[in-house]
Amino acid sequence: MANLGLGVPDTGAADYIDIVFDGPPSHESGRFVEVENAAGASINFGQWVQRPDGYWVLRIASEARLIAERDGEREARHRAEAALRSKDAAMQVLFDRLRAAGDDCSDLIP
Repeated sequence: MANLGLGVPDTGAADYIDIVFDGPPSHESGRFVEVENAAGASINFGQWVQRPDGYWVLRIASEARLIAERDGEREARHRAEAALRSKDAAMQVLFDRLRAAGDDCSDLIP
């Protein structure tokens, strides 16, 4: 198991983010290159922010915030899916009523 630095072993798992620099930490540190996922693909992760003290930081949301955002997105997706199911059910009721009234609805189906 290789050591990725700072005591973080490379477990082979695909659950890490690499912040890539062109050199190691030193008094003349490497420059930022990009942020990559475990497969080595460049990703948007975090947001560049200039702090009042003049430093620039790559601000990455806490795990709790990321989980809350994910859960919020999941809840929104569930609401949208439920609305679509409700709309589909309402359309089916309308078609059933039209058919019961003698309209075969063939002009409504593409």
